[in-house]
Amino acid sequence: MKREDAQVLLASTQQLRTHWSGVITSHFSLSLTVNVAIWSYFVTSYVDSMKNSSTAETTFLFLASALSSSLLGLWRLYTRHIDDHIANLYPDFLLYEGVLQVPPDRSTSGYLIKAVTGLDRILLSEQLGLERKVEVISELIKSKRVGNRGHFSIDLFALIAIILMSLLSLFLFWPLSWKLELLFLAGNTIGLISVIAAMKCFQRNPCGKQLDDLLRENQNSKGNHKHTKA
Repeated sequence: MKREDAQVLLASTQQLRTHWSGVITSHFSLSLTVNVAIWSYFVTSYVDSMKNSSTAETTFLFLASALSSSLLGLWRLYTRHIDDHIANLYPDFLLYEGVLQVPPDRSTSGYLIKAVTGLDRILLSEQLGLERKVEVISELIKSKRVGNRGHFSIDLFALIAIILMSLLSLFLFWPLSWKLELLFLAGNTIGLISVIAAMKCFQRNPCGKQLDDLLRENQNSKGNHKHTKA
């Protein structure tokens, strides 16, 4: 590949990466804003109902918990889906940056080495050529093992928040009318399942055995190649 072609393709790929990153950022802001609005409205309604000696205060908190849990879960699921689009761009980045000889501290390989434990064994390997490194990263992406790159911590925070909201509501106000119980269980179940799916079904950190197998596979292919030549 010519350097000129690599420059054009790298710029195009970077634009796409910036777009997807912007989508993640905008949905984070939207999720935060909506959650704050939900709790502000329902907490205000809860306080007002207590002042008026209303029996509706429990309804307000359960609705807030159900809506907020669903929103948090679906937000994490959608964010992970968008992150998959970004992860699928990494092989292209590695190829174009390799052709252009981009310095490690400014390259995607440098970012992945810092963000994902174990990938230095692949990306800094002198035994692997550029094309083979690209192939290995592609294989890791297909197997959902190119690293969570900080997303797991956010998923865990969302999961803990949903569990705490659920437990707090249950301990304070259970039992309720069956309609409210059904709504509460549906909202919190959607949130929990969505976050767990985000943590289990999308990119995770690679395991040592998988990296060992990929490196061993490369050594075996080299050995077979030399034997064929001989």
